[in-house]
Amino acid sequence: MIKKTVFSTLFIASSLYAGFQEVRIGKIDSYYKDKINERQLKTILDEIEEHFESKLGFDVFDYSSMGKPIDILYVKPSSMERRINRAMNRFERKKEKIHAYQKEFTSKKLTIDRQTKNYKSLEKEVNKKTEELNSYIHKVNQRRNISKEEYEKIQTYVKAKKVVINQKLKELRVERRALKRLVNSFNNKVHLYNTHIQNYHNLANEIESLNRGFKKVKGQAIGEKQIVLKTYVKDGVTIKEKTVTNSMNKIEIYGFDNLKELKAILAHEIAHLVGIPHIQEQGALMNPILQKNQKQNLNLTYDDILNFKEHF
Repeated sequence: MIKKTVFSTLFIASSLYAGFQEVRIGKIDSYYKDKINERQLKTILDEIEEHFESKLGFDVFDYSSMGKPIDILYVKPSSMERRINRAMNRFERKKEKIHAYQKEFTSKKLTIDRQTKNYKSLEKEVNKKTEELNSYIHKVNQRRNISKEEYEKIQTYVKAKKVVINQKLKELRVERRALKRLVNSFNNKVHLYNTHIQNYHNLANEIESLNRGFKKVKGQAIGEKQIVLKTYVKDGVTIKEKTVTNSMNKIEIYGFDNLKELKAILAHEIAHLVGIPHIQEQGALMNPILQKNQKQNLNLTYDDILNFKEHF
């Protein structure tokens, strides 16, 4: 079964000079009122700070009321994101429908098995009674000199047996029709189920295709770059100097699916805030694409630690 495809999350950050920073909680958009509050956000920041210090052996940031703000903002989704979300919603509904069919199949299969068992049992009983009557008639036909009185008794007996057999045959036909209706209903459900399965795979392929060229930005550290040009003459020579400085102002978070993902996004952006650049190693917190393992359990990898020690 094709797994659900999720958005790739792209981080954005400028090239920065590394240095210790202080942060604080800024604006939390009302859109997130049911997802996060200041107390939860402060707990997440404390956990990130503790993890960084335990892994690196030194502090890289701290919480302060005068620190750089962390704003959690609502950004209206793009047309492509809305299209992907619609496809994913259809995908989820289709998956639920398939699960409902699978559950129904289990119940219907038990009913069909029970009906089949009843039908075969009744069929066996009818065949047995028919064979017994035929055997009786065959034996009677082999006899000679049957009296009129005995012949009438034989006819009465055979007639009574035929009535029983005909009644059982009638019951057997009713059971056969009921079983046929159950099997036909089951086969129709299977046909619909196969159609849903095909649509499910088509949706999965559509989502995968849409996501292939789509990168969703969920956060960034924002700063200013200042360029100072200085021209002066020394020993008769005109000298031009350029000084570039970066000053970080804040962190903005644009979306998250759950608190574990928010924790990973915040840790990534705080690292940018203190001047740590991206690295391309798979699984690293500072990979420009949010890694699945980081969303599940925040962890500075060996490559992340080297990156911190090189630039901080």
